Amino acid sequence: MSFSSKVKNELCRLENLDVCCLMAELAAVLCLNGAAAPVPGNGYNIRITTENAAFIRRVYSILKKHCDISAEVVIRKSRKLKKHVSYMLFITPALGSDRLLARTGTKVRAEEGKPAELVISNRRILERACCKKAFLRGAFLAGGSISNPEKTYHLELTARTLEQAQEHKRLLNHFGLNGKILERKGSYVTYLKEGENIVDFLNVIGAYYALMVL
Repeated sequence: MSFSSKVKNELCRLENLDVCCLMAELAAVLCLNGAAAPVPGNGYNIRITTENAAFIRRVYSILKKHCDISAEVVIRKSRKLKKHVSYMLFITPALGSDRLLARTGTKVRAEEGKPAELVISNRRILERACCKKAFLRGAFLAGGSISNPEKTYHLELTARTLEQAQEHKRLLNHFGLNGKILERKGSYVTYLKEGENIVDFLNVIGAYYALMVL
């Protein structure tokens, strides 16, 4: 198992967090892993996709416990040689997709000629320091990676848009971390390279065991 996977599995076991923080974590997941499709005259269907089983269980649990949403679960296995398994959660208007958007301070932004995207609409979701930390934790769970510390020090948070990457950088810099942005194959990456910054990041998001290993 990679170091990234170990960090994510540790984060997926975090409990006893404030509801405001869980909603901020979900907001990051929606913005980075979520997709929205309009339902004529009736809001949006929302889909969350990942290959991490522990992560999808965590999201499902948060939705069920704190949003009163029982998402539909679909498991698909790739036909390619490595046969990757992907997990998808579907939240329809009937299941409470509008409620989910309201609770997480997000909205669907649909511009002509562009696919719909999920974005932060209520900045209050990120007012508290604990919620800023939770958003970064969600961003790492949804699209983060960290290199094996035996080889090098490198941490990345991937983003679909420059706007998302700049949000990550702003939050990292709020905690005194030196985030930088690069464009890669049509997406954007906010990254940390210094070992000390990566240790501090793991402390911020609550990955204390991984911090000690690093």
